[in-house]
Amino acid sequence: MDDLPHLLPPAPQADSALALWRRCQVVVEGQPSPIPGDGAALDRLLAQARADGTGPEGADGEATADQPLLGGLIWRNLGLRHSQSARQRRTNSLLAQLLNRLAANRLEPQNPWVFEGCNRGRQWIQWLEQRGWRISGRLRASVASFGLGACVARAGEGGSGWSQVPLGLPLRTGLVDAQGEESLVLLPHTALELQLESERGDAVRLQYYQGNEGLCGWEGLNDLHRPWQNDCGNGTVRYLGEPFRGDQLQELIDRTEEMALIHNSLASSQGLRHGGYGTLGFCIDTTALLQQAMTGRCDLFPVLLSGIWRERLLRQARSLDLGDGSYARALETLPLDLSHHGASCADAWRRLRACQPGNSPFRMVQRHHTGADVPPA
Repeated sequence: MDDLPHLLPPAPQADSALALWRRCQVVVEGQPSPIPGDGAALDRLLAQARADGTGPEGADGEATADQPLLGGLIWRNLGLRHSQSARQRRTNSLLAQLLNRLAANRLEPQNPWVFEGCNRGRQWIQWLEQRGWRISGRLRASVASFGLGACVARAGEGGSGWSQVPLGLPLRTGLVDAQGEESLVLLPHTALELQLESERGDAVRLQYYQGNEGLCGWEGLNDLHRPWQNDCGNGTVRYLGEPFRGDQLQELIDRTEEMALIHNSLASSQGLRHGGYGTLGFCIDTTALLQQAMTGRCDLFPVLLSGIWRERLLRQARSLDLGDGSYARALETLPLDLSHHGASCADAWRRLRACQPGNSPFRMVQRHHTGADVPPA
């Protein structure tokens, strides 16, 4: 069954994972934006984001043609604001693709694309830090909803508005608690979050993962503010381990580039749907691989990359001769959450709790912090 995606015809997608990875422009909220060339490129890029992102900033869907379902339910979130301004979202998307394009130089090392004199992500991070930028990376987990939301209209003495309906995707774990019941969790969304702040107040937030956007790489961390799901200050986002900074962050950037090269080249050569999303793992798997490569441990659940695709990724990694072999070692030692016995069961319980939000309105999450799901001794 794990080979089934390989047998399906290619998706009707105009660009392969490698082509998306190598783009020199992005489309942000319907508007194309090129990444400027060398020279004073960063200043031009930030100025471009400011000029293009100065439109009115309002709540999502205040005027909508959505038809309510039974009970007045509307199948998306209305009335919520974005976590960042339009300018910040545009900057996030542009700098995410900039990192992708620098990483794609690994395809053509003899003829690299250059930005501000840099042809690798680690060089660009160093260049920014020398100019006073503060940069750190952290692994994060939150409740996944794939952008889905729901709300109902409310009316009363205080006026009209929207009551939000928090959504999560329940997942069977195969783990049995002390009452003999199978434990359920909410599927997490995980990523490497990169935060960049300049001395003049520019704030950039990016995330790296295997995404259904069609590639493995960087995307802008552009979210509607859902306080039950993605608020970094109220416990609904769980950070794993200490931040990566300095030399360790530069090594981490190298690991992201190697993984993107392996995954995107295999997805393109095999014609995989959605750039290999699901086939070559989900966001959880790439985040777990990064943690395993950097720290020798994994705190994420469930890890689902399995079977023939692990073997194909290993073969692809070895054929590319990436140096120290950290990706291959991480993949070979990464847990697999399809069946649990003995020590494997105990470790799965540990990882399950480690990546659930520390605070959540969902009872399914809360019970993992109250001991209601204590496994049998």
